[in-house]
Amino acid sequence: MQDDTEKIKACPKCDNNFKCSPADCWCAKLPPAMPMVEGASCFCPTCLEKLISAKLNAAKDIFQK
Repeated sequence: MQDDTEKIKACPKCDNNFKCSPADCWCAKLPPAMPMVEGASCFCPTCLEKLISAKLNAAKDIFQK
């Protein structure tokens, strides 16, 4: 059974608090940067956007060589 209640989580990278709601997941709207792992900590919007940007830039560098 899935728990769809909103939670306050702490980002493992910057330790900032952010809202997480499986019923209205903000991170599902972003490009997938890493596999979702059940029970794993989530990054805050700022850190996740930075991570996605870094991965996209690294992929561009690989394909431009």
